[in-house]
Amino acid sequence: MTPAQRKVLDAIQDYVTVHGRPPTLAEIAEDLGCSRITVWEHAQRLKETGHLQKSEGRKYRSLVPTGSRCSLCGQPILVERPAPTEPTEA
Repeated sequence: MTPAQRKVLDAIQDYVTVHGRPPTLAEIAEDLGCSRITVWEHAQRLKETGHLQKSEGRKYRSLVPTGSRCSLCGQPILVERPAPTEPTEA
């Protein structure tokens, strides 16, 4: 992991810890003082190496560090949406 990738990962982890949800690329870029494309490129490498996961079905706020937990309830942040359940008859 490069120092720049470490900064991006740390920024995402810090944001998740404080806000309980992943940041947008724009929020990370603003925090680090770089462009969104730079953040995106580093995030791609972090996904390839298993440091980040992308939540399925989400366009924004979809990158979470592997093993992240919500700061409010301590529950793991879901990476994939659970399958819908069929209603049961009583």
